[in-house]
Amino acid sequence: MPEPKPMTTTQLTKAVQRLVEREEAREAERADAERAAAVARQHALEESQLQIARSVEVIKWCLLGIVATFVLAFGVGVAITLELEREATRIKAEVEEIRAEAEEIRDRIRSEAQAIRERLTHPMTSLLGMLGGQLDSAFARALMDRKESGEGD
Repeated sequence: MPEPKPMTTTQLTKAVQRLVEREEAREAERADAERAAAVARQHALEESQLQIARSVEVIKWCLLGIVATFVLAFGVGVAITLELEREATRIKAEVEEIRAEAEEIRDRIRSEAQAIRERLTHPMTSLLGMLGGQLDSAFARALMDRKESGEGD
């Protein structure tokens, strides 16, 4: 094999210059790729931050809805409790009124039963009282008749 000819200084300079240019081009491509990757990472980071912000906003509105529902349920519960309390008070008053009426009826029944017992245990007193009442009525009528006829003057 024949030996290659040695390169001239100009050729060497051009070859080194091409190598340097290629290396610079590779380095520029690497730097461009790194910059593009950094821009892509920054863009992805910004997108994820926007997504997180939107998610936080959705969560905030969901929590607000849940709290509003709890407050509404609590208010309804309080209103129902107050209404039940008013109704219980009204029913209690009605029960007291009915109880008082029942006690009054019970007392009347007891006094009637006592009167019947008295008549049954003392029939003579009852009979004499009845006769006395009839005599009083007859005597009072006789007096009235006499006054009307003018004989009593």
